[in-house]
Amino acid sequence: MTWLFERTRWDVGRIKAARINAFTTDFSATLKRSPRVLKAALAAMLVIDVIFIIISASEDVRGFQDHHISFDIGHAEQFQYVKWAILLVTLGYVSIAARSLMHCAWAVLFLYLLIDDSQQLHETFGKQLAQAWGLRPMLGLRAQDFGELAVTAIATVPLACLIAAAYSFSDRNARRFCHTAGLLLVALAFFGIVMDMIEIIVPWARLRQVCGLIEDGGEMIVASLIVAYCVGNSLGAGARSMSVD
Repeated sequence: MTWLFERTRWDVGRIKAARINAFTTDFSATLKRSPRVLKAALAAMLVIDVIFIIISASEDVRGFQDHHISFDIGHAEQFQYVKWAILLVTLGYVSIAARSLMHCAWAVLFLYLLIDDSQQLHETFGKQLAQAWGLRPMLGLRAQDFGELAVTAIATVPLACLIAAAYSFSDRNARRFCHTAGLLLVALAFFGIVMDMIEIIVPWARLRQVCGLIEDGGEMIVASLIVAYCVGNSLGAGARSMSVD
């Protein structure tokens, strides 16, 4: 029995390592094939992200409140909207030009993220849901936090079903795109959901500030990587479509 447990754990670890290796290979290969302008755009986005993070980490942000990464509808958050809009337009165009269900499904997902961020959907409906369901604070989290998690889970179901349906009708290249984009999305969810919960739970103000920087800064950097990867992949998908035609 112990041998079986050890073998299963080893197999799971090997599968995880293989997936991570496939992710890094596809991500790096996509960027390597991308034109210099896209690489320059990624570098510029990362520099802007870091500038916003440095400003937010400063003890004195007087006169720069609009640049703080946690400021609602501030310049940093608007920069995130631009990234989601770029993804929406790029993936939407490729889904039509290359007749790709996979890119269409991911375009819908990023449309949701754009609307959710700009209209604060999960915050608004999470509060209403917490009141309607009579949720109570627990484990250091507010009732609204559980409501927001419920809204996110509810929205995830149709989006996941849409991507799963597109996956079943897609070729190997589209499925590879889904694997890599999916892992990037998991990283985004880690910063946007897990770190957000940790920030709320920790009792020390200084540590909450650090967690807030990690949460919002991590979201910004991962979003920039998603833009670079998805745009680079879309250029390749469009080129393959034109060569086939």
